Amino acid sequence: MNLHEDYSYIENEDREIEIERYLGSGDHAAVPDRIYGKPVTRIRQHAFFAASDVIRITVPEGVRTIGEEAFAGCDSLERVVLPASLERLEKEVFLGSEKLREIAFPAGNPRYRIADGILYDAAECAIVLCPPGLEREAVSVPSGTKTVAAGAFYANRRLKMVQLPYTLKRIEANAFLFTNALPIISLPPYIAEIEPCAFLVGSGMFAEKQFAVYAFPNTVGYRYAVQNKIRVHPLYATVID
Repeated sequence: MNLHEDYSYIENEDREIEIERYLGSGDHAAVPDRIYGKPVTRIRQHAFFAASDVIRITVPEGVRTIGEEAFAGCDSLERVVLPASLERLEKEVFLGSEKLREIAFPAGNPRYRIADGILYDAAECAIVLCPPGLEREAVSVPSGTKTVAAGAFYANRRLKMVQLPYTLKRIEANAFLFTNALPIISLPPYIAEIEPCAFLVGSGMFAEKQFAVYAFPNTVGYRYAVQNKIRVHPLYATVID
């Protein structure tokens, strides 16, 4: 194991540094941009997992990739500063960091953007994250969005309304898990796939009996609701554009 201050790291074949694990205990974790003169370009999977003392994380310019669940389970995390150099956020980077209220992103990144506090991926036409600590009760996902990414609304306990566009094709796992205040959601007719555990509903100890889905009959959304024992109300339209 290679160590530098509060971090363990590896050096990849391109002689670039990848942060493997945060070992510190302060409330502000500032990832170094270089270690022994070599650039830091990646934060690996689970690097900050369950770092319960961290309130703020700053990721420096030069980092291109942040791995799956890299900042997941950080109980105190409120703010993350991401670099313009970022090219890829892997799945569920912030899953379970329920106090997160702000993602700061400089202008000029060709792929990711922040709008009304919500993180979007332009390349994938996806909504990546509505921070669970964001004080919003309603979100209208913009037309053109094709994917609600894994964990996008996870544990957002303030949301009472989410409007999804007709362009939506896919809802990934955990997308609406533990959105306890959300009473209903209307599923657009052209969704092609809804992954398991997309909603906090169904049978078992985590069932949310008050939650209901509105969907067009004979669509993926309608069948998903029936199969997962979600209350479903049929929608009808003479013409669907």
